[in-house]
Amino acid sequence: ESTRYSGHRYKAGTDSLPRNDRRRDGEPRPLAGRFLPVARPSASQGSPAAKVFTTSPQSISSPGDGTYLLHYFAQDCAGTQELRFAKDTTTRSWTTNFYTFPINIDTVAPQANTALSAPSPYYQGQVVTASYSCSDPNLSSGQPASGVVTCGTQSFNPGIATTGNFSAPISTSVGGQHTFTVNAADAAGNTSTSVTNYAVNIDSQIFFAVDSNPVTYPSGPRLDVQVQNLYSSVPTGTVVILDNGNPAATFMLKNGKINNYLNGLSAGQHSLNAHYLGDGSNPAGYSAAVALTVLPAPVSLSASCGNSSYLLGTNVVCSVSATDLNDRNSPPQGVVTYSLDGGAPISVPLTSGVAQISINQPSVGNHSIVINYPAQTNFAAAGPVTTNFVVVHP
Repeated sequence: ESTRYSGHRYKAGTDSLPRNDRRRDGEPRPLAGRFLPVARPSASQGSPAAKVFTTSPQSISSPGDGTYLLHYFAQDCAGTQELRFAKDTTTRSWTTNFYTFPINIDTVAPQANTALSAPSPYYQGQVVTASYSCSDPNLSSGQPASGVVTCGTQSFNPGIATTGNFSAPISTSVGGQHTFTVNAADAAGNTSTSVTNYAVNIDSQIFFAVDSNPVTYPSGPRLDVQVQNLYSSVPTGTVVILDNGNPAATFMLKNGKINNYLNGLSAGQHSLNAHYLGDGSNPAGYSAAVALTVLPAPVSLSASCGNSSYLLGTNVVCSVSATDLNDRNSPPQGVVTYSLDGGAPISVPLTSGVAQISINQPSVGNHSIVINYPAQTNFAAAGPVTTNFVVVHP
């Protein structure tokens, strides 16, 4: 923006030279190594505008994995290198250096590790969980690396050395050979795959069925189990019925068969298997899985407050009864809720299917109590039941 000349500073192309720097005829003295003020080129002075261009792609090579700085500059036709100039705002001094671009080279693929909660083979419907994790070998060892960004169904920001453990159920619904696969990827685009093989066995010599589906709690289906003899002897011994992998009942074979009821399963979805423990002549095994739905028991709800009219200052006591319509010997459990005159619901526990509601000295006037039975694990919701009473002056 300005040029120094003989100890003076001039704006480029605008100021005149001082008198002692001119000859007697008014012309400037010879420069003798000094800088002359030069007008700054601009588009208004006829100079062409700078041309913006993009270079063609260029390939670079590196000695191996690691972190590098790519130095680059522009050079014009006169051989001048255009570098980066930076000004320190504190010292007001300028520095010159190359433009740089960091490059992180990572060619090592991440690793995926998988472990199953039980050894293969499995029976149909068995509950098995896969535990898996991923890691970046370079980053884990302190070497420059990009880090794990994908591990199975999980995603991460770059720079993760080890993901930690995740779990997922594996399918055992179909017999045969199967695989559980975990894909891993790092931020550099390297990928790897972990494949774990497992088998689901269905023993054809063990037949298992139920006579009804769905059933309603607490009733259950009748089981039909038949174990075919693989050799000359009729199978004997024990059969364990598994419910979602957990023992639910144990029966003894009679002439290689079982015909018994399985009652008391909780409401919900169940996967049942017959596990024959084997005997001296016949091998142990698992049947195919049988799906069973158990419905919650229907509930009848009733309430009585004894009187329809009370004197002011009297406590009002109401009795609530909840009954299992399928089995009156199996009273519903849990709580009932009541709301007085549209107020917030209040819970009262059931004892043998009965709950007592006590209202302390309600005010004069007409009152209404709305009672509900919320759905519990094995019992369906019931209600609302409404009972009314009036409070009068003595």
